[in-house]
Amino acid sequence: MRAAQARRWAQRWGCHFINLGDAGHINAEAGYGPLPFAARWVDKMLQQHACKQRTGHPVIAETSLAE
Repeated sequence: MRAAQARRWAQRWGCHFINLGDAGHINAEAGYGPLPFAARWVDKMLQQHACKQRTGHPVIAETSLAE
């Protein structure tokens, strides 16, 4: 997918767009190794979603990626 199209999809989804240049597929199989930041981000988003389901809004501690 071209960068302009990816940017449009990110905007439609309300996401941030980050252009990594000619990086190809960003995964361990492509030689990038483990992606601990991405794994932490997914875990935090799942926690935030669960919190929203319980209370209707996230708790500030559940939205931080810092550990």
